[in-house]
Amino acid sequence: MKNIIILVLTALLLFAISAALSLWLQQSSATATAAQNEKDKSAKKNGNKSEEETTRPPASKSEPPPAPAPTPATDLAAALAALREREVQVERRAQQVQIVLQDLQEQRERFDELVRQVAQEVKAVTKSLDQLAALESQAKKKQDTDEFDRKNIDRLAAMFDSMDGEAAAPIIK
Repeated sequence: MKNIIILVLTALLLFAISAALSLWLQQSSATATAAQNEKDKSAKKNGNKSEEETTRPPASKSEPPPAPAPTPATDLAAALAALREREVQVERRAQQVQIVLQDLQEQRERFDELVRQVAQEVKAVTKSLDQLAALESQAKKKQDTDEFDRKNIDRLAAMFDSMDGEAAAPIIK
């Protein structure tokens, strides 16, 4: 029973840590997105948009960044470089998603293993309780029969004590 409690508390602790980490990452992502939006707004007001801001999306976004708006490209090399940069970003994002997916699968496997262990412990405890109940029932029956036998022996002893010795002798034989 102590192991079950420990396993449940461990599972709850892991869940709480995971939820807190997820919440913290989402909040930092939201603040980074808000900061990026504020920069974009101020850059639009000032009219000077740097090239790094247009080609490089914030790394903390949870969704892939939208493709940059097509511009009339006379230089194919620049367009090809931009396309390769975009491919690298997409591949990096895919790797991050794959890592998160693997982490979630590992956590799920660990959680499933803990659930199996808890189920086994519950079965073992239930079996032990059933055995204890059976032993208690047997002990109660034995105590009842011992009490009944003791009363019968006392009654027989009282009956033989009240009889004459010669009358009791043939009954005892």
